Amino acid sequence: MSEDGRDHSLQRITIAIEGQRLSLRVPRALEQRYRLAGEELVRTSQSYHAKYPNVSEVGRQTYLAMSALDVAMRYRELVEQREAHSRHFEPRLSQLNETLEELLTQATATLQP
Repeated sequence: MSEDGRDHSLQRITIAIEGQRLSLRVPRALEQRYRLAGEELVRTSQSYHAKYPNVSEVGRQTYLAMSALDVAMRYRELVEQREAHSRHFEPRLSQLNETLEELLTQATATLQP
């Protein structure tokens, strides 16, 4: 256990993706997240197997590459949505912060003799 109260020890896990068993050492606190990420990659790969069922034409590595690109695109979409969300609220939060600072200044002036 570290000073911040979190367990930074490593956990060995195995995740099967596209017929390969990946043996990883991951932070114990993130084990479940890695497993869920592996499951998401498998689901995504299975969807590409359904779209392109002829493995001899596509190749197993291509399924993995398509899946990685798909997951990366979803990640980028989330990042862009978060950035847009932040840009939307930033002016309002700045205005509220200024108002709060003014109120605190007035309250402090009122309390001082």
